Amino acid sequence: MSNLAPTSVHRPPRAFTLVELLTVIAIIGVLAALTIATINKVRESSRSTRCAGNLRQIAQALLLSSADNRGAFPPGWIWDREIAPYVGITLATPLGNTPPASLFVCPSDDRTITRPRSYVVSQQSSSHPGVGVFSRSATVPSLRATQITYPNRTILATEFYTGGWSPNTQFSGSYPAVDGWLGITAAPLRDGSPYHGSGQNYAFADGHVERLPPAQVINQTGGFPNGGRWRAYMP
Repeated sequence: MSNLAPTSVHRPPRAFTLVELLTVIAIIGVLAALTIATINKVRESSRSTRCAGNLRQIAQALLLSSADNRGAFPPGWIWDREIAPYVGITLATPLGNTPPASLFVCPSDDRTITRPRSYVVSQQSSSHPGVGVFSRSATVPSLRATQITYPNRTILATEFYTGGWSPNTQFSGSYPAVDGWLGITAAPLRDGSPYHGSGQNYAFADGHVERLPPAQVINQTGGFPNGGRWRAYMP
């Protein structure tokens, strides 16, 4: 009886089928898309945080300027020049078309054109008494801090300009102030949505900053008797 070793049959490794290969590629594509989306969200969250920091410094500087001027806030058309000493910067042409200090630029403001600023202050309205804080002309001074009924609900500054030529467009203008009444009637949006996810940053008259959906800011009382976040006092 012969003692023969068992023979093994060598089979080549099985290759991926076309369906399997396409499935793997599809999974990799989905994972890559999810990763990119997560990275973009993290980056935007960081930019939003830096933007809020800018507005917080601006609000504090406006309050310091007010305290040094018998409680009066600076004129709306030169507020950036007036607070420059309080934040340690120099503005040669605060209303010109030269790039401003980084404090006045939101990190999410991706315009490539030369721009004077990303932020605006709430300007008084001649036809809406009590709405807005900052002066619109030399004949009408800005409000004093003591005139603001609810500082923690009154907007001092934010990161948009809404005008008649380009409504509902974040960062669309180069002006230093925005009529407060526009904040009651038009949502500050960029191409239909705000930059910072579901909301954008607002600095209030008590110095704090909130990121809020624009819909919560427009014409909303928010449970407060001052008639909305753009209203400094009731006439």
